[in-house]
Amino acid sequence: MRHRSERPDLRQRIGATLVEWGQSVDGLAATVPEEEVHRHVELLWSPNGEERVRAAWWLGERGVRQAGPQIAAAMADGGTLRPCQLAHNLGKLGDDRWIGQLIEASRHPTNLDLRVCATDALGDLSSTRAIDGLIDVYRRDLAAVSALEALGTIAEPGTLPFLRSVAEHPRNKIEQQRALRAIERAQIMAQADPVPALIRRVEDSARGRFLDDWAVRKLVHRGDDRAVSVFAQAIGRHNLSEDDQIMLAAALLTLGKPGMTALRNAAASGPALLVAQEAISWSQQAVAR
Repeated sequence: MRHRSERPDLRQRIGATLVEWGQSVDGLAATVPEEEVHRHVELLWSPNGEERVRAAWWLGERGVRQAGPQIAAAMADGGTLRPCQLAHNLGKLGDDRWIGQLIEASRHPTNLDLRVCATDALGDLSSTRAIDGLIDVYRRDLAAVSALEALGTIAEPGTLPFLRSVAEHPRNKIEQQRALRAIERAQIMAQADPVPALIRRVEDSARGRFLDDWAVRKLVHRGDDRAVSVFAQAIGRHNLSEDDQIMLAAALLTLGKPGMTALRNAAASGPALLVAQEAISWSQQAVAR
């Protein structure tokens, strides 16, 4: 109940999505009051271990990237009750300078939860700089399934030989399934122009219950205007959740004037009206500043 009462608002969730994707939010108005950031950073050093976990969750859910050094330090501190949760939130900050520390945590000799959460966080960061470390985690059989999941999120074509070797000689069925999914994604990114395939994944998933967040993120990273129409169509669908609407609004914010035009259309009517209005208001407030 406490977590529900402290959930970030729409603007904060849109901003946190951009941060997690590694997008710059410079020039946009702050979504979190500075005094609240300072208060929660101080709580990372509370003598109560649960307070540290809640503070990291609060900062991570709002994409407070500047809190990364304190979250990383608290994760490594012996007084933190559940460092695995801090690793998870560190991965939400879209900052690949924490890759080394997360790789080290993914090799922890005794804390299995920390190994898994740190490996998942490397997937959240989705940086090619983590590839060698993730392959090493898999080969050590420390958090092997999570490592394959993270490699599938990164989807770097250069990992295809390794992924194929796993798919051909898996240690179990789950590993084979994760390797095959990672291969499918890496093959898409190996195409000379992966945008049409990524657009098809968004279109197909928008007809169901869950939007393909991997394809949305990859399209955002490419910054291709061809993605505007599919994002605009998807945000107008009635079957998508608020989380998916927020993802699409954040994606459209990254696509310049065409994206803003699509957001204005969504803000005029439709199921994502409130989310689109909040995204536009945030952007206009930043321009006014």
